[in-house]
Amino acid sequence: TLAIALGIVESQQRQTAITHDREQTTVNINGDSGHVHQNSQFVLDAAMKLLAASGADEQTAINVATMLERAKTDPETSLLLRRLKGQDALTALSKDTTDQQFAKQLVQTVQEMEMTERLFKDPTRAVEEMKKDGMVAPDKIKMYEKNPQALQESTLQSLYFTFVTAAAAGGYL
Repeated sequence: TLAIALGIVESQQRQTAITHDREQTTVNINGDSGHVHQNSQFVLDAAMKLLAASGADEQTAINVATMLERAKTDPETSLLLRRLKGQDALTALSKDTTDQQFAKQLVQTVQEMEMTERLFKDPTRAVEEMKKDGMVAPDKIKMYEKNPQALQESTLQSLYFTFVTAAAAGGYL
């Protein structure tokens, strides 16, 4: 699942091009892209739904949709989804939250993952900033100062869990 969370960086670099099975298909969010591969069609459909519900820009919608596509095929995420589905809390969340709120949560979570990636380009500064903002448990500060990568991984895993939970409850996964 961490690989999927880290994969968002790759999706940023792809802009609106999606490569699948060595075949590159340019996907225009308005749907006028000509031939669209089946998995690319999932990304396009999800991106259009996100655009409509969240007001996100095209690239952010593509990034979220690409992450949804990857989550659908990840074995660890599949296991997590099986554990989540049927839980009372997920059912309640599904009933109490609008489509627009789910879409906005997905967009916000992916943006937070992207910010985390940018912040950890300077690991020492990242730990200091997160510590200053109260985002690091006091009993873990020394460990994360010695190993900033562990804080980055923990943060991305937490964000990914939030993403998957919102996607499952919102009917995206």
